[in-house]
Amino acid sequence: MQRRAPLEAVLALVGIAAVWGLSFPTMKSALEHVTPFQLLALRNLVGLAALSAIWAPGMWRDTDGRGKGKPLDARTARAGALLGLALAAGLSLQVVGLQTTTSVKAGFISGLYAVFTPFVAIPILQRKPAPPVIGAAAASAVGLFLLTVGDPKNLSSVALGDVLNLGAALAFAFHVAATGRYAPRLDYRGLCLVEAAVKAGFFSFAIPGIDLGVLVKPQVAVAVAVTGLGATALGLAIQTWAQRKVSASATAVILSSEPAFAGLFGFFLLGETLGPKGLLGAAMILAAMVVAGKYSEEGLVGATP
Repeated sequence: MQRRAPLEAVLALVGIAAVWGLSFPTMKSALEHVTPFQLLALRNLVGLAALSAIWAPGMWRDTDGRGKGKPLDARTARAGALLGLALAAGLSLQVVGLQTTTSVKAGFISGLYAVFTPFVAIPILQRKPAPPVIGAAAASAVGLFLLTVGDPKNLSSVALGDVLNLGAALAFAFHVAATGRYAPRLDYRGLCLVEAAVKAGFFSFAIPGIDLGVLVKPQVAVAVAVTGLGATALGLAIQTWAQRKVSASATAVILSSEPAFAGLFGFFLLGETLGPKGLLGAAMILAAMVVAGKYSEEGLVGATP
């Protein structure tokens, strides 16, 4: 009998998916004033500052509550560094890709990590995807073709941003699977802080080139607030906390509502739309994500993380 995920964890993950969906159009607008890496530097610096202010003071006096030592032991540091590098790679591909594709397409393509996660989890969690998940992966591939190409004659017109966001999806899938491995075993506060610090350090090279004047521009200020406080600090904390209670694949499919939110916010905030084939492709991708989630618990067999 399958253990039902706690409702509060599921609702928290849906809320984070909405914030992540909102980040696509806000980042798209901000990229008119800052470079992709400058935006990522600001986003992750704000996220690290927020998490540090909340957790750092008490962490040195506290254990993880299970007698396994301080939150920032060597094992937590190694795991957090690995997770931070995975997210940094995915974010780099995603934001650079946003320059040459729409926020709607970027949201759906990078959201394919929900389908990729059960396959990436095979070597990480020693679990195998169920046949329906394999079928969902095939459907998502067809949907991706319709969304980005639409017709075989248009193969040469695939945007570089689409390809980069596909790479981001793979990086995010690795991150979700790896978080599923480490989060239940380690203090999630220490894991989040190390992860946030690695990401902030990764993009710190772009900080000297930032013109302080652009920080007061509404597009940049909103993007930094949404992505730094919401998507990075709150999102990272909630995802890591929730994955102590919800499996990696189930987490991936709950977060798969992110592209739907990205499309919704992209339409209302930027007026972005998809043609008939693009809508069909997006629907197939979304359906594949739902199927992957429905069968992720039943179809993942092997060692329990």
